[in-house]
Amino acid sequence: MKPVLTIALLFSTLTVFAQDTTQTETSPIRWQYGPGKALMGELAEITLSEHQIFGNGDDARKFLVYNQNLTSGQEVGMVLDTVDGWWTVFEYSDIGYVKDDEKDDLDSTAMMEAMQENMEGANEARAEQGFPKMTILGWATAPNYNPVTNNLEYAIRGISEGSSVFINHTIKLLGRQGVMEVTLVTGPENYHQNLQPFRKSLDSFSFTSGNKYAEFREGDKIAEYGLTALVLGGAAALAVKSGFFNTILKALVAFWKLIAVGLVAAGSAVWKFLTGRKEKKKEEEKKSEPGQTPDETP
Repeated sequence: MKPVLTIALLFSTLTVFAQDTTQTETSPIRWQYGPGKALMGELAEITLSEHQIFGNGDDARKFLVYNQNLTSGQEVGMVLDTVDGWWTVFEYSDIGYVKDDEKDDLDSTAMMEAMQENMEGANEARAEQGFPKMTILGWATAPNYNPVTNNLEYAIRGISEGSSVFINHTIKLLGRQGVMEVTLVTGPENYHQNLQPFRKSLDSFSFTSGNKYAEFREGDKIAEYGLTALVLGGAAALAVKSGFFNTILKALVAFWKLIAVGLVAAGSAVWKFLTGRKEKKKEEEKKSEPGQTPDETP
């Protein structure tokens, strides 16, 4: 699920890129600059503001690995706010239509206990990549489901060894054939400040025609698990055939991961390098040179 050799090679490559910023200012990530509409294949789309940039699934994995995070292979994009510094990762699981009949039975206490007890497995995977250990501190927002928008939302506080506390605020957007997981990565000091623009940015997200939750038709694939499994790890539930709740939780959590804020501080040289802001600035300066209109290039 998380190819060791590929991640290790990618991390070493990106490290070289970061260390060589004096020789090149070309970002290793092919960003799409806002404003405008960004497509996630034929599955979904989102509208970017003028200070947001978008990377596709491959670029999202590069960014995650550089920031010492595991990848799932299900990334379909990421949005980064170049002014406020928050960023989000989009991951899609084509697990089928998820029934929301567990919406009134979400046991946040049991889920958190299982996550904290079973973080060891996730840390073993991180250790294989040379990444620091992580610890789950608790909920920043307990799991809750909105039956009107079909969104499952929760937030987790965590800490990475040798670093500061971070928050993963996740919104699971249910679709006709699967689930889009959107994770806001931020620090506690900026959490409430960033949460509002993050939620607002998702107002412009939509599944494409034929992929919306409300477009379910008889005969469509039904997911083999519900909302609790979505919080704890999703597809792992397919391998779980036990009726004991705690056993299911522990099995699911082995496939669950946190995303740390990472090594790159907003506004730093490496941040500008990875986001391509230096390159973008040069393009804008060229367009503003005497004798050129805003739409002309040399």
